[in-house]
Amino acid sequence: HVEFVDLPGFDLTAGGLDTARRWRDYDTIVNAAAYTAVDAAETADGRVEAWAANVTGVSALAKVAAAHSITLVHISSDYVFDGTATRPYREDDPIAPLGVYGQTKAAGDQIVATVPRHYVVRTSWVIGNGRNFVRTMMSLAANGVDPSVVDDQWGRLTFT
Repeated sequence: HVEFVDLPGFDLTAGGLDTARRWRDYDTIVNAAAYTAVDAAETADGRVEAWAANVTGVSALAKVAAAHSITLVHISSDYVFDGTATRPYREDDPIAPLGVYGQTKAAGDQIVATVPRHYVVRTSWVIGNGRNFVRTMMSLAANGVDPSVVDDQWGRLTFT
């Protein structure tokens, strides 16, 4: 049995998570919930929202997983690193986030690591339904805008 939930039906920051489900019926939780507005996270309101979703919400989910012996698979980000490596990052590389978004994802990763059965999946360049870099560039091009973007980054697209 597989169950998918998202907002507004299942808000990790709303409290009461420990009684939100019959957790003993679950073997694995995949947490893909996150505040992902990297630039907005640097604002006062964005900082609060990013910490709520990426740290407080993750903490609540980690407590449930640990209490019920559930494997927690947590989707994270390459933003936990500073981007200076000259090779692909490894799971044991030290984290060094440069901004609020990366700091919140790193804090969430550390919390998830306290769950006895856990996986942290660090990905990048996520695209799928909704807003993403590819759609933004397509929209700008369709409207005759020639955007200025970095051209010295390499990555792998992660499709949702």
